Amino acid sequence: MDNSTLKDDELIDVGPRKRRRWRLWLIAAIILLLILLSRGTSIFLWSSWFDSLGFASVYWYILKLKVILFITFALATVLILRVAFWLLEKAFATQALEQRTIILNNQPVKIDPGRFVRPLGWVIAVLFGLFYGLALKSDWRLFALFLNKVPATAIDPIFQKPLSFYLFTLPIYDLLSSWLIVLTFIILCTAIGYSLLAVPQSVLKTPAKRDYRRSFSAVSVALAAFP
Repeated sequence: MDNSTLKDDELIDVGPRKRRRWRLWLIAAIILLLILLSRGTSIFLWSSWFDSLGFASVYWYILKLKVILFITFALATVLILRVAFWLLEKAFATQALEQRTIILNNQPVKIDPGRFVRPLGWVIAVLFGLFYGLALKSDWRLFALFLNKVPATAIDPIFQKPLSFYLFTLPIYDLLSSWLIVLTFIILCTAIGYSLLAVPQSVLKTPAKRDYRRSFSAVSVALAAFP
């Protein structure tokens, strides 16, 4: 009787969970469909307007450039952050990510940092990937000027650079530099976070000098990359 009652209760609990999951997936699909429809309508209207002026090729070039910039910088951001997070996970796996016991309201509570640190790394990487994909996509004009730059004969008398360098190339360098600076700052903050997670373990369970040296090394490398 007890086993059958437990099985019935489990079936009752699983049913609502599956229905809730299907509802969430259905809501997400509807939202995605509405976004695609709105974007498709916008593309159709803008392409029709450019086509009426005889500049359809210009519109499709802009659209293709935006898509390429979004995909390139979104994937590059996710890849750079995930590789950096993976290296930090490997360096601090035995100290920062192992289970530990803390005292909360005079009661021992076991926590597992690895259960939320690894998913949090993916969330941060994907969110910043989407952010920079959208942000740098909006700067398509700078990339269009850089890709279609024309040579200039005038030379800067101080740095001996052509005028085209300041008009077309330098803005791209500044844009990429700011992008990489933010990524290195995120990696620096992550290295500091891993070091803080490793400090209690190094004090309580492992030789302090070795673990502190590893923490300082990770933070020093991140500081060296951060200008």
